[in-house]
Amino acid sequence: MGKSDQAVEFGWFIPTTGDGKHIGVEPERESTAAYMIEVAQAAEDAGFTFALIPTGGSCIDSWIIGSTIAAQTSVLKPLVAMRPGLIAPVLAARMAASLDQVSGGRALINVVTGGSPQDLLATGDPLAHDHDGRYERTREFLHIVKSVWTNSQAKKDKYLASNQAYHQVEPVHFTGKYYDIKGGASQPAPVQKPYPPLYFGGSSEAGKRVAVETADVYLMWAEPLDWIAEQIAEVEGLRQAYETEHGAGRELRYGLRAQVLVRPTEEEAWREAWEIISQVDQEALRESGRPLPKPMRRTKNVKTTCVSAHAITITSSGRICGPACQSCEEAGLSSSSELPNK
Repeated sequence: MGKSDQAVEFGWFIPTTGDGKHIGVEPERESTAAYMIEVAQAAEDAGFTFALIPTGGSCIDSWIIGSTIAAQTSVLKPLVAMRPGLIAPVLAARMAASLDQVSGGRALINVVTGGSPQDLLATGDPLAHDHDGRYERTREFLHIVKSVWTNSQAKKDKYLASNQAYHQVEPVHFTGKYYDIKGGASQPAPVQKPYPPLYFGGSSEAGKRVAVETADVYLMWAEPLDWIAEQIAEVEGLRQAYETEHGAGRELRYGLRAQVLVRPTEEEAWREAWEIISQVDQEALRESGRPLPKPMRRTKNVKTTCVSAHAITITSSGRICGPACQSCEEAGLSSSSELPNK
């Protein structure tokens, strides 16, 4: 089946660690519930399809924020983080299905396998230093999650008692390296069929292999367009090999997370980009071994520069949806999550 022919959709970003003009400093605006609801409602009014809710570190929990903004919007879809290894798979399936129910079928799931070792250790992940092991565990985790979602679709006559809630649900039994599930079952059933879409990021080969087996959308960071095209080609090769081996087609869409900065001229855009990172602690960067980078080469009328794990996309077109987005679509992208810079 290959890449999806769906039109490009755009998402926004919910600032769960505060907001402001500069990175690497205390935020100018706190992440209050009122402020995050205001951001979500503004994104919905502007026509954005979904909202990425970050996870890890000092982020306010994405499930709490996802539920909050779902209750205060009508069509905006919360993209929340499901973290294998930090939560049991059947419980994660129930949480996601519950969010899908209360939001009227708007839940999107961002499968986050990795993170910084420090964050993984702080949250109790025994595989914090086992990169490939975490992806093996994610494969098992998602198999269980999808199985209990699928089996929860059976129509129930009524709930007779709490201990009979699953009497019409086929239980899931699974024994693997990381999970042993006997009689797994999840209620309620998701509204979306067969289940909420799974977004998945991971640039390693191990991550890409699990993505082609399990994900609906493969996520990437903003990079020059030819780099993005190479990434997509590599994942497509793995997807096609998986289809050949298993004899079943899988549709996979591609998404990009970018911090978009638009100014009337390229010079103004670059000046503003360097202003955003101007207050980053130089000593902290030296200690981390990641000095401030030089701008990358130009690709058509889009440039990117990377700071830590974030990327700023520069355009002087004066609009986000112009030749730059057309080039992204030609590269194979169908989803984009944007971090604004005003």
